[in-house]
Amino acid sequence: MSDLSIELSEKVKPFVCAHCGEEAVTVWGSINEQGEPYAVYYASLMLPHEQISARLTISLGGWGTDPNAERHWAYIEVRPKDDSCAMMIREPGESLHKSEKVLGMAMTRSEVLKSPLKDEFYAVADHIVFHDPAVKSYLAGEEVSYDGRDKPE
Repeated sequence: MSDLSIELSEKVKPFVCAHCGEEAVTVWGSINEQGEPYAVYYASLMLPHEQISARLTISLGGWGTDPNAERHWAYIEVRPKDDSCAMMIREPGESLHKSEKVLGMAMTRSEVLKSPLKDEFYAVADHIVFHDPAVKSYLAGEEVSYDGRDKPE
């Protein structure tokens, strides 16, 4: 995968974490490959948790002009590790966005790990981690940067 670019949605959606009851946020955007729509994503930033964790719901394929194109999505947890990040494919039922049909067909952890799409999911996740200001700053342990977005109140 080469020549990826990111487009940020201006919106930031707060949500209450089901585990701790505290407020966290979701940001989202899209990824283009060579200028063409390629993927969309949601990034849930678990702000109140002691362990920094961004939860990415990534949908690949069919985001261009073909309304009948097949889409697949995966759920990836990203945590900082030393001077990089560790990523783990998780089960789709854990995603806050599991019921959004527009994302396409959910892929289980074992399906992603066996799929030729695995490397594409990781490449898109890498691009999000390094190019979405909110995700990048959060994973770096800094105050979340809402550059390019409406800051939540």
